[in-house]
Amino acid sequence: MTEEQFWKLIEESRRGATTDVDAQGEQLLTVLSKLNDDDLIEYDRRLTELQFKAYSWDLWLAAMLLNAR
Repeated sequence: MTEEQFWKLIEESRRGATTDVDAQGEQLLTVLSKLNDDDLIEYDRRLTELQFKAYSWDLWLAAMLLNAR
């Protein structure tokens, strides 16, 4: 699964959920339930890759600054 395909699935889960994170999570489960096993494994691999990529001091600092308000 390419990164573009991954983000298309995320975008699909956002439709109709507006800003409700819980609703988007439920919608994402619906979107992912339509994938076959191989695609679901590839989704998980891409998610893990992006999580490791995002795990940086810069992101932690930004989160700390946003939460300090």
